[in-house]
Amino acid sequence: MAFGFNNTIKLLSIEAIQEVNVTKGIAPAEIANTLSGNINLISKSGTNDFHGSVFENYQTAGLNARNQFLTRKPGAVFNQFGGSVGGPVIKNKLFFFGVYEGLRESSFRALSAQVPTQEYRTRALAAVPAYKQFFDVTYLPNQPYPTGRCTATDLVGCVATFNGAASSSARDNHIVARGD
Repeated sequence: MAFGFNNTIKLLSIEAIQEVNVTKGIAPAEIANTLSGNINLISKSGTNDFHGSVFENYQTAGLNARNQFLTRKPGAVFNQFGGSVGGPVIKNKLFFFGVYEGLRESSFRALSAQVPTQEYRTRALAAVPAYKQFFDVTYLPNQPYPTGRCTATDLVGCVATFNGAASSSARDNHIVARGD
């Protein structure tokens, strides 16, 4: 999984996968209602012996390059961790298997957006004063732009670029349990 990308666990933890089956082309009868392909993820199960695993992926910004749009390198922490355990409940009859995976991420991200210019804000607020609440939480452009080009027929001149950074954080907990 790539650092700084969307790492939220969506379906099944990698620790819980025992086998992956891919079927393409004409599917057999046991895989109904698919036209071109099917992917089956088969989860692990317990056995007569206890088994398990523990993992952690911890990364910081120390080895990352500075974003070209920022003047300093912002801090970042990415931590993905978890483990699995499986075994017998009743030997040779009943088994269990469980996985926990957690994710913690906090970082600053580069922002680049087209935002309303001061000229547009002034004209919009004169027409509808209630827009003030929106403009109070919207950034002003901080990159050079030509003034006097914002017209009612050409709104292209009513926006300009804002470059900056903002904090972002993610937390996710994922549990998979199976009994056989």
